[in-house]
Amino acid sequence: MNKKGISLIELLGALVIMGIAISMSAILINFFVLANNKITTSNRANYESILFIQTMKSEFDALEPNEYDTCRRDTCLILIEEYTYELNDISNELELVVLDTPIEVELKFENLSFYKDNTAYIFDGFTLSADSELIFEEISNVLYITFDFYLVSAEGDIFDYTMTYSYSLSNIPSG
Repeated sequence: MNKKGISLIELLGALVIMGIAISMSAILINFFVLANNKITTSNRANYESILFIQTMKSEFDALEPNEYDTCRRDTCLILIEEYTYELNDISNELELVVLDTPIEVELKFENLSFYKDNTAYIFDGFTLSADSELIFEEISNVLYITFDFYLVSAEGDIFDYTMTYSYSLSNIPSG
């Protein structure tokens, strides 16, 4: 028998096979898009945390606290710089300078935000989890500060980070 064209069954078979191929492709594309979104969100969280850590470290390096205090609650820390040393241009020696008004910097996690001197740090595209905390401990005249913070994306993904810093504490030297 001489056939010209395709039968209805062959056409339906071809459509079913193409439908399966297209749906598999759509599933794979969706999987790759979701994976890419997770990677992008993770990269943004890493960027925001690195930016926060760099900002805090540069501010901590500029401040040289000699003492600390706590606020009304244990989730707040006040770093205090009562004195510093400055180079005397004439004698070329370091001289003790006692500050008339000590420099104070207040740090706290509150209301899902981090505050430095009552100014909230803004995490672009993320919020802080209620589990974020500021931990500080004094051991042998060294103050250890740990920031455990959890960034939460709009999708609900949680990314945890830790930053530590330490200061040597001392009273104002005499003389």
